[in-house]
Amino acid sequence: MKKLGSITIVVLLTLMIPCSLLAGGASEKDFVLPSKLIEGENLEQWLEQGIVILDTARSPEDFENGHIPNAFYAPREAYWQEVDGIPGMFPGIESTTDWFETLGISNTTPVVIYDAGAGLWAARVAWTLAYLGHDNWAVLDGGYGVWSSEERPLEQGPSDPNRPIPNATFEPKIREELLVSGDDILWNLENPDYVVVDTRSQGEFDGTDVWGPRGGHIPGSKFIEWKLNNTSSTLPVLLGSEELAEFYSSNDVNPNDTVVTLCQTGVRGAHTWLALTLAGYENVALYDGSWAEWAANEAFPVEK
Repeated sequence: MKKLGSITIVVLLTLMIPCSLLAGGASEKDFVLPSKLIEGENLEQWLEQGIVILDTARSPEDFENGHIPNAFYAPREAYWQEVDGIPGMFPGIESTTDWFETLGISNTTPVVIYDAGAGLWAARVAWTLAYLGHDNWAVLDGGYGVWSSEERPLEQGPSDPNRPIPNATFEPKIREELLVSGDDILWNLENPDYVVVDTRSQGEFDGTDVWGPRGGHIPGSKFIEWKLNNTSSTLPVLLGSEELAEFYSSNDVNPNDTVVTLCQTGVRGAHTWLALTLAGYENVALYDGSWAEWAANEAFPVEK
């Protein structure tokens, strides 16, 4: 019998590997999402790549009426809770990582997040993953609205209770620079390189629409409503990264600054955190206490 050379053996072994594994890299679990914002056509092609898909902030009834195949329902309270009387806070490292583990999410598991359409709640989950040191995530641009309008596959009913979920260990590697407190902002009120972006509505910023004990805004903060991150179409999607970079630069938000985003309870602020991240800004943090916390603390100054 003629002996096979080492190169021939390698070729034969390669041919024996299933194409589905080669498409995702060394293995399906090693699949790396190529960007932080993806389109429906991409996700549809990757549904067999071991991605965990999270359906955020829709009602259980809406989820059961139709969701992306194999998606998990993600209740708000898993990643957005009242803490010490302040709504919308990060719940805590242990409880959040435990929740991710129950969904089969480890430190490297690919995760795609979507919501009802505008990207608000998907952005908050994306920020949560990033804060915990998970980097293999992406938001589905346009969310459920665009996905369903494009007539992409849907499934109905609750998540299958017998669905096998891989054992996962999520060891958080906290990125402290992504989260700030009210005190952090207070200490930097006179810092010209520390930019606070208020993403609420004009009325909330001016103090004519009061949500809490006091109306107004943090002194020196910039008003840039979160909606401006999206197109004005019936089914809004995020502007392109270059458009976002040009928009924020033209509004005197410098990529070299430390930028803090806020709203009422850290959701609209998370959307702008995502937009700035997509625009290439590297020093962007979320104030999760946002106006709910700031307005409630008499030690924090208010401007109208």
